[in-house]
Amino acid sequence: MGIYGGKQGVVYAGSAAVAQVTGWNYGETGSIDSARHAGSDVELQRAGHKSGRGSISYSRDPEDATGQNALAVGETVSVKLYFEATGTSYAPAAGDNMRSGDVIIESIDEQNTAEGHVTGTANFVGILALGTHPGT
Repeated sequence: MGIYGGKQGVVYAGSAAVAQVTGWNYGETGSIDSARHAGSDVELQRAGHKSGRGSISYSRDPEDATGQNALAVGETVSVKLYFEATGTSYAPAAGDNMRSGDVIIESIDEQNTAEGHVTGTANFVGILALGTHPGT
């Protein structure tokens, strides 16, 4: 299983940014499918399906009315998770490598650390394996 991590990213509900990622990790696994032809003692191996899961540490503004309730257990959100962004989480530099895709939130643990500021950790499962590509 490949394990990846970084310190920057953004969680989106539709096109609205709902949380700033302050740390993340992500791992992938893949299945191996086996097949045999009738009368053969040779087993063929093929790459099967990929799946991924991970976690994010984040901060968010609970007073922001735009999509904050989307960051909840069972909800689907989009993530952009940067390896080593040269810009900020909300404005990464063009070409910064990232993993991105839609994920389902499995669990959340949040703390109210200051007036109008919430930090938390969310575990997620990727709907598909998260793709790796340069940011835009």
